[in-house]
Amino acid sequence: MARATPPVLAALILGLLAAGVVLAGVRLTDVGGVKAAAPVAARGPGSAVTPTTGPAVAPSAAAEPVAVASAEPVVDAEPRVITYRVEVRSPDPVLADAAAVVTAVLEDPRGWQQAGIDLQERPDATNLIVIAEGEEAQQLCQPYDVGGRFSCQNGPLVVLNAIRWREAVPHWPGDVESYRTMLVNHEVGHLLGMHHLRCPGPGLVAPVMEQQSGSLDGCIANPWPTAIELRLAATGQFRIAPGPLDVPYEP
Repeated sequence: MARATPPVLAALILGLLAAGVVLAGVRLTDVGGVKAAAPVAARGPGSAVTPTTGPAVAPSAAAEPVAVASAEPVVDAEPRVITYRVEVRSPDPVLADAAAVVTAVLEDPRGWQQAGIDLQERPDATNLIVIAEGEEAQQLCQPYDVGGRFSCQNGPLVVLNAIRWREAVPHWPGDVESYRTMLVNHEVGHLLGMHHLRCPGPGLVAPVMEQQSGSLDGCIANPWPTAIELRLAATGQFRIAPGPLDVPYEP
C-alpha cells in the first residue's frame, strides 16, 4: 500500500517539479547508478559556470569548472543531530587521509548542515561510513549489486568505493577532490533519506542527488546539495538510514 505524502513535503515536491527538477524515483546504488539509464553525453568544453548552493571546490587549472557554492543558510530549521563514524578499510596510502576528508565534507557549512542537520562524528555511532575496495564494497552493499565499482547506502551503512575515490569517473570535469566531495554528499544524502533526482535541464546545475557518476546528462557538475535539496531534507519527512525494504527497487 502506498503511503500518503505529508502536506509540507507534497508542497515542496510540487515546487521542485515546477522548477524543472525531475524526481528519478530510484534510490539504489551510488552516484553512478548501477541500475541507471544509459549515459547521455556530458556537457562540452566551455560551458558556463552557474552559481548555486552546490559545490565550492576549486577545479584544477586543466579541468572544466564545477558549479560554485554558497555557505549562506538556506533554511531556518531546528538542528537534528545525526551521528556517524568513519572507517578506511584499504591499505592503499592514497586513502590515508580519506577519513579526515569525509569528516571535513560533512562539517562544511556548504553541505547538509544548511538543512538543519548536525552531522557529528562519534566513536560509538550506529551510522558507519566505510571506504572499501571493490570486492568488499560489493559484499557490504548486498542485496544491491554495485558491480564492485560503485558505492551505496545500505541501512546505517554508507559504502564509498575506493576505486571511485582514487579515480573519479572519466566525464567528471573537476578535480578528484571535488568528485570525492560529491561522492560523500550523495551517499550521505541517501543516509538522510534523500532520493535520486535527475538533471533539470542542459546547462543547469546538477542536484547532488543526481547520479553524476553515471552521467551529467547535460548538467553542470555539482558536489554540494542545492537549495531545493536542502529544503526537502529540512522537512524531516524522510526515513533516516533506510534499508533495502524501505524503498522500491528499480531494475
